[in-house]
Amino acid sequence: MTADIPFSRPRPAAPSRPGDAVRASRELMTVPGHSRDERTWRLVHIRVGGEWRSGILTVWRRPPSSRVWVAHVRWGEDDQWGWFVFDPATIRPAPEPAGAAAPGPHGRTPPGPAAPRERGTR
Repeated sequence: MTADIPFSRPRPAAPSRPGDAVRASRELMTVPGHSRDERTWRLVHIRVGGEWRSGILTVWRRPPSSRVWVAHVRWGEDDQWGWFVFDPATIRPAPEPAGAAAPGPHGRTPPGPAAPRERGTR
């Protein structure tokens, strides 16, 4: 990023309002050790800046020794994004258009954005 190229600077984040998705703290995102990442491509609605926005959840991350999942979500003109602590009250699956839900591999419809399950749990 340089000052010579204005579009290379990130857009400032909208101020957080009550009921907004909680941004993951720097401390949570920089815990030493290996994070569990699961890449995905899910349409979601996320509450930021006091409004619901349509977005794409692209990565689930479980920081080392953490009990919470963190979701990477992009919205707007794909230039707004953030890492958010997952809460189903602030990050919700977008409804599927009627007749558009094609079965995934093995005849299953892919799940909405519920946090991934731990191995060995149901």
